[in-house]
Amino acid sequence: MLRFNPHLHILCADGGFGDDGIFYAAAADLEGPALEPLFRHKILSMLKRRGLITDRVIELICSWSHLRF
Repeated sequence: MLRFNPHLHILCADGGFGDDGIFYAAAADLEGPALEPLFRHKILSMLKRRGLITDRVIELICSWSHLRF
């Protein structure tokens, strides 16, 4: 377990193309650090619902000082 390193790599666009072929940019005030707690909650909740982790595992993960989602 010393080399256990669960993490995600995410590529996220800052907008998208409409049916008309025009690129529409997302709101400029979206901040990654502000979305981090919501993302963490959604991912851990999904894993718990699927029976892949327990409340104790979630507690341990959230206690990690180097936690970065």
